[in-house]
Amino acid sequence: MSIAVITGASSGLGVCYIDAVTKLFPEIDELWLIARREERLKEVAMKYPDKHCVIFPMYMADMSSFKILEEKLKTNNAQVEVLINDAGMSIGSPFEDMELESMLKIIDLNCKGATAIAKVCLPYIMNGGTILEVSSTSAFLPNTNLIIYCASKSYVSTLSLGLREELKDRHINVCAVCPGFMLTEMTKSELTKGQSRLPVIDPNTAALKSLKAAKKGRAVYTTGAFYKCYRLLAKLIPHTLLVKFAGLG
Repeated sequence: MSIAVITGASSGLGVCYIDAVTKLFPEIDELWLIARREERLKEVAMKYPDKHCVIFPMYMADMSSFKILEEKLKTNNAQVEVLINDAGMSIGSPFEDMELESMLKIIDLNCKGATAIAKVCLPYIMNGGTILEVSSTSAFLPNTNLIIYCASKSYVSTLSLGLREELKDRHINVCAVCPGFMLTEMTKSELTKGQSRLPVIDPNTAALKSLKAAKKGRAVYTTGAFYKCYRLLAKLIPHTLLVKFAGLG
């Protein structure tokens, strides 16, 4: 019985990834959906009556919650074909003004959570399986007023690339997905001037295209022509120069 594990599955891009999995991996029998809000997970699960959905109302910044998932994987002798880690958070603020507690929450969820979900699931991921880590275009370059989030997503991209190399003998592809700006629950209702100038990416399109890319063996996938150009510029232009133009305030 093959399984897809999807984190951040109660809203936004995470829900879109559930749709993408059902389209691109129709052979998968079970969807294991992870997010904090149990009621929302139940509502999402009801939309997929043809799949056996198992919900895990857990907070991925709380390392103790992974013990429950690990025990479930072990008890079921799980065969994970796809792991999608979409759980994450962002808080926009100058470094000096941001509360330390908020900074550490971002690091705990985006960095520790990404590490823990990969570590706990890896023994059960099938050879030839797919791991998709949702990073961000913010990983390419630090954006002023968003530097903790940018640093955390840079960690996710580095983790993905290194893990991909380590797992090549098992033919497990690890893909870091770098979506551009999307209007989801994580986005503030009132956009900053910088955000309002950015092209908006459709999360359904982003989920489907990025999962296709991961399935084909891509290491990194960036959504949209604008953001692909941004990635190229971040490679070619010194960051000390480019960072002056990368503010989202």
